[in-house]
Amino acid sequence: MAKKQELLTISGRTFSVDDYFRVNFGELAETITRLANRDTALTDQDKELAVKVIDDWSRDVVDQIRNKKQLAEHLVTSLNVNNSSCYRDMNELEQIAHSAGCTKQFDLFKSAEDLLGALRQEDKDIRSKYDGIDLREPGNFEVYRMYKEETIEMNKKIVTAERESRKSLRVLIVALNKDATVKNTIAKCNGFLGNVDVLITEATNKANMARVNVTIDNQEVRNALLDLLEFQI
Repeated sequence: MAKKQELLTISGRTFSVDDYFRVNFGELAETITRLANRDTALTDQDKELAVKVIDDWSRDVVDQIRNKKQLAEHLVTSLNVNNSSCYRDMNELEQIAHSAGCTKQFDLFKSAEDLLGALRQEDKDIRSKYDGIDLREPGNFEVYRMYKEETIEMNKKIVTAERESRKSLRVLIVALNKDATVKNTIAKCNGFLGNVDVLITEATNKANMARVNVTIDNQEVRNALLDLLEFQI
């Protein structure tokens, strides 16, 4: 029986975690060999155009690897139960929570965040009422007393709301980390992150091999150069 695809939705895009973080350059071996075993010789212009294609491919693949790295780092950080300070996209978190069956926990966190945001805005509004007033003036003592009372009271509310927001976020992340798809996602991300440098090196190496096969017509020289590229310490 084929393994069920585990799908993840990020920023409105649904994809297979296994497929997204799977990079296999071995599939290119036959293609690169065919570049050397071509039936016709290439003109200098053909070689120049071929090298440009290879260069563009190499840059594009390395960019894709780095983009995948950014997403993997973002997901690992966002889903880390011990990290309460990193930026989390609310829509993205909602999508993950919904797919993991953690909508209730997300709703509680969202409510806590909404309350915190409202309190912070109210605090700004309170402070803006006193803009332009020199609270240090002796005649403004009563105004200063009102300012301190209002801001101190609001600060207490904000501190309490921040605590509740962190608490509800932790509850949500703990629940998410119990989901099989989320667990697999974190594992795939960590595996990919540990292999990024190897993948970039391999992509660069494959591009170099393709350049050799395209530009070097002498088979003996070409094979020698390929041996150099394949040599590992």
